[in-house]
Amino acid sequence: MSLELPITENISVSLGTDLRSVLLGLVEVHQRLRRWEDAIEALRRLGLEETG
Repeated sequence: MSLELPITENISVSLGTDLRSVLLGLVEVHQRLRRWEDAIEALRRLGLEETG
């Protein structure tokens, strides 16, 4: 199962059902809502997830 998430008018990404995909989705949602600190926190969590 996957979900298409529009990033810009011409670009979208396919997200899976893992934590990395959820965090990427959260970053986009927070940015659209202009919740910059929340977007940064989701990016930090994503970085932690990437390093294990």
